Amino acid sequence: MLFHQQYFIFQKYTCENGMCLCPIGYYGDTCENIITDCSHGFILGMSNLEQKISFVKPSLSTEPFEILCHFNWNGMAHILVRDTKCSTVNFNRTWEEYRDGFGDASGEHWIGLTKFHQMSMERSFRLNVFAIYSSSYQTAQGYYDTFSISDFSDGFKLQISSYFSHPTETCGDAWTASVNINNMPFSTYDNDLTAAGCPSTLQGGGWFSTTDPQCTLGNIFGKVVTWDAVVTQPIYLFYFRLLGR
Repeated sequence: MLFHQQYFIFQKYTCENGMCLCPIGYYGDTCENIITDCSHGFILGMSNLEQKISFVKPSLSTEPFEILCHFNWNGMAHILVRDTKCSTVNFNRTWEEYRDGFGDASGEHWIGLTKFHQMSMERSFRLNVFAIYSSSYQTAQGYYDTFSISDFSDGFKLQISSYFSHPTETCGDAWTASVNINNMPFSTYDNDLTAAGCPSTLQGGGWFSTTDPQCTLGNIFGKVVTWDAVVTQPIYLFYFRLLGR
């Protein structure tokens, strides 16, 4: 587990004398409301919770689900966590598994394309990529200022632009520079929309160029995690996060 100790979930709420103890993400006198995303929790003043696994229910979702929220960082939400040194999660999965998500929100996981789409439609987010790499555990991160994911009927296309780097932890633009995957659909080995067999070659799903044999410079789901030429040493931890404005 990557996030043990301080992360826990109330499985049910209890009420006594008109006062209710709500599961994280729920609010109201009788826990009748639920936040739509981590940023919503920040807006409601949940920053004192800091980093917790929370229930959320985006407007497009029919059911609540769990996600790791940084309520004290403008409601940052973890969409993908990779731990390549201690990995127990297989990321070379089917289209259906990538659609629905897999892993555990308290450790290595992928939230799922459907949930990712639902969250991306809730409000305006920045997309943050963060990597810890090399034997000295250096960090690198960057942002895409414009971001959205289309729905199932459109192949969950990735729409990103306006990359900018962290001022001191540069990681480079892996997705809209020399190999541009903007507006590309999601592919897996059993639903491959590329010309070069990218999911099978890189051993994981992802958004890939449909014409360039390099597939992508940001292989975040494959067996070997890579992000641009700036991060030239092995990546040990990789986070893919939504950052509220």
